[in-house]
Amino acid sequence: MTTGIYIPQSADYPVERATYPTTGAYRRAVHGFVDAIILDGPPMMLVVNSRWQYPQLPVNRRATELCWLHNPILRMQVLIGGDAVLVGPPEEDGTVRDVPPDFATFMLDTTRFQLEHRNVSGPRWPVHRRTFSDYFTAAAYGVDLITTARRRTQTQIVAESDPTD
Repeated sequence: MTTGIYIPQSADYPVERATYPTTGAYRRAVHGFVDAIILDGPPMMLVVNSRWQYPQLPVNRRATELCWLHNPILRMQVLIGGDAVLVGPPEEDGTVRDVPPDFATFMLDTTRFQLEHRNVSGPRWPVHRRTFSDYFTAAAYGVDLITTARRRTQTQIVAESDPTD
């Protein structure tokens, strides 16, 4: 049984932890045959409907922003459609692992997020003082920073720091 994060296409429904005991459970979650999109930092995988590319399915903005932030090759190149499930990276034999527990807790249980953004050659991670109430809004802003930068940059989402620190 694998633990993942279910990301519904409609923003009217919450993102939540769920368990997937079989491949059939992934098929039911994404409403069809499955495909996988590999993500970095930490290594993860989005399980999506095999017809995942828009316009075949309605755009899943949250899954798209997550993909763009964590897979630079697909950034601004694809729109992910339909429901998606975030899980850990596959084992050598193809067995799917749980979504990294620290990442799941961070994404789902943190209440306020900020961004750290820097030039790749820069030594510091300046924190953007804008605060976000959910991971996906922070991811969208991070993708905007990356795509408008004049130099090669890196962006990471962090929990809001205590202003008294």
